[in-house]
Amino acid sequence: MEHDRPDTPTILLLGHKATLHESLSPIRIRALLGEAALRGVRVVLARSADCDVSTGRIRANEFVAGAWTGVEIGVPPLVVAAAPVTRPEHRVVENWLQARTRLLGFDGFDKHEMTALLAAYPHLVPHLIPEAVLVAERVEAQLAQGLARGPIVVKRSDGALGTGIFFIIPQGDEVVVHKDSQSWRGTAGEAIARVAGAIRARMAYRTYLVQRFIDTRDAAGQPATVRADIVRRPFLEANKRPLAHGAEVERMGPAMTYWLSLIDA
Repeated sequence: MEHDRPDTPTILLLGHKATLHESLSPIRIRALLGEAALRGVRVVLARSADCDVSTGRIRANEFVAGAWTGVEIGVPPLVVAAAPVTRPEHRVVENWLQARTRLLGFDGFDKHEMTALLAAYPHLVPHLIPEAVLVAERVEAQLAQGLARGPIVVKRSDGALGTGIFFIIPQGDEVVVHKDSQSWRGTAGEAIARVAGAIRARMAYRTYLVQRFIDTRDAAGQPATVRADIVRRPFLEANKRPLAHGAEVERMGPAMTYWLSLIDA
């Protein structure tokens, strides 16, 4: 077994139920490994069950000379959780890692900060979804301004996955509001008041965003916009289907930049 390489930046991608090289699409793995090689980064994959909290060692997998090879390493400078915690033993391992290194958890990240990071890539800027941070004193005006341009989405800026999101969609003389499994219909003013009232108290301790609602697709039917959560968490279960036209490679660059910035911080 190969061991530690202290002179090479090492990133551990942590799964829980399965090792990522066994569960992700080959094209996504190739994009990841290619970007890592380009940046001079060592990427290893492991499950939480492969972490030995008693010895401080991790049994991982690394792509070496064209094949996956078992390696044993110490705790690296960055661990990226590539799956949500679903069992108590997963939390034990993540807490153990967090006490010893930088752990980028699966949940709890700022989508607005990620959008700012992606904006540093000129070729991605045309594909970013326009958004703004909502301010409690101006929330109604901000929603009205956004709605005047078309459908909008109001969501938490943290890492919540698809819950508590308001879709505000004009339909003729009315506006339809969708949230989770519920829908409501009324005037634009009523829709704005309803959404603002639902989030205002929470805005004291939680950041909300208003985004333009965009559902663009490429010729293969794939999303054509670049979403922050896809870059921050390119291993989301819902996004395991490979993207078309080289988008897998395109999004891995910003993801690696973000990960390396955490090592250098």
